[in-house]
Amino acid sequence: MLISKIIGSSQRLRYVGRTLKINAINRNSLQTKNTNVVTFSQKRYLSEFGYGTDLLNESLHHTIRPKIVFDSYSATSGCDVRGMEAAKGSVVHMNGSCIGFPHACYLWKPSNPKEITMDSLEVITIHEPSIDILLVGSDTPIPPRLMNKIREGMRESGIVVDHMDLLHACATFNVLNGEDRNVAVALLCEDADED
Repeated sequence: MLISKIIGSSQRLRYVGRTLKINAINRNSLQTKNTNVVTFSQKRYLSEFGYGTDLLNESLHHTIRPKIVFDSYSATSGCDVRGMEAAKGSVVHMNGSCIGFPHACYLWKPSNPKEITMDSLEVITIHEPSIDILLVGSDTPIPPRLMNKIREGMRESGIVVDHMDLLHACATFNVLNGEDRNVAVALLCEDADED
C-alpha cells in the first residue's frame, strides 16, 4: 500500500490508483469520510514503510472481497492459488488447467492448445464486471492462427488478449490484479499422460 506524506489539514492516504481523505487516525485502523475502515495487520507510521513491507499483499487485501494470488504452478499438475474465499485463507491446488478472475479461480477443461476455442473462453466474455485483459498461459506454443481467432473474437467484446508462458502469465496476473485491473488468466496445464 503506497502511503503518501500528510499534507496540511487535508490528510491523505494514497492507495494504488485511489486517494481517500482521512478524518481520524487510530492505532490499528484508519477511518475515512465515507466510514470505510481500513485495518492494518501491524502498527504503521505514515511517513515510512520500514523493512520488508509486502506491497503486493497489501494492495490485494484492501478491498472487501479478497483477491487471489497464484503462488506456484506445474505445467502438468496445475496451480496453487491463495486467497480464495471458500478456502478461508489457505492455499488451494487447482489440479489441471484453470481460469482465474480477480476474486475467484475455476477449473477449465482444455488440456492441450487445440482445445482452446472461443466457446471454452466464453465465461470470460460474460463475467461481471467485464474483463479488459485476458492472459493465456501455456508452456507449449499455441498455433498463431488459433491465437488470432481468439484475439479477434475477444476484441469484439473489448478484451485484449496476450499469450505467454505459464510463469509469466501467473506473475503478470498477480501484478495486474494488485493494481485493481479487470484481468483474467487462462492457464493451460497439459496432462502428463498425453503423448
